[in-house]
Amino acid sequence: MTKLVSHMFTWLDGFISDSGGGLDWVPIDDELMRFGNEYFGEAEGVVFGRLVYEGFARVCPTIPSPPEME
Repeated sequence: MTKLVSHMFTWLDGFISDSGGGLDWVPIDDELMRFGNEYFGEAEGVVFGRLVYEGFARVCPTIPSPPEME
C-alpha cells in the first residue's frame, strides 16, 4: 500500500504565504534543495497544488538535472 504524505511550509500562525501572497520567506538554499531531493526522491509520485505546479513549470526547464538523474 502506498502512503500519502503532506509536506508544506507554514508560519507558526498557520499561514503559508506572506501578506502579499508571496512565498519569499521560504529559505531556498543548498541545504533545502538537498533535503528536497532526498525527501521527494523516495516518493512514488508527487501531487502539487495549482500555484506550486505553475511555479515549478516555469523554472524546471532551466534547472539542470543532478548527475544521478541523467
